[in-house]
Amino acid sequence: RWASSSSNQYPFPAHPHPTPHQIFHLPSSAPQEDIKARYYELVRMYHPDSPLSRSVSPETAEARFHAISAAYKILQGKSMDPGSPDIGLRQDYHNLSTAIWKERQRRRAELKVGMDDKWKDRLLLGSVLLVR
Repeated sequence: RWASSSSNQYPFPAHPHPTPHQIFHLPSSAPQEDIKARYYELVRMYHPDSPLSRSVSPETAEARFHAISAAYKILQGKSMDPGSPDIGLRQDYHNLSTAIWKERQRRRAELKVGMDDKWKDRLLLGSVLLVR
């Protein structure tokens, strides 16, 4: 099946920052069942491997797919709205924890590079001398 622009009943919003309700083409009072059903429809249509997404660049298709997934999390209440003032704090916390993790990994790598097997030789030699 080849998808054309006229067969798409839920076109992706053209403006740069659509709200989750605009992406899903649902009113703000829509029940969770409708949101879930629309999510599955949109995922089938906008998956990067779908015929509809083949008409746009791979980067655009992937960005749309991620926007749909993020909008679904927001509509389910599992994620904060990007317009919320607390989102910056959570993002900074995530970046800080990532930076701490990377620093620890770098230090561990430095410690492992400096280690060699000379300590084993010294231990063996010391135990031989101790036994004599």
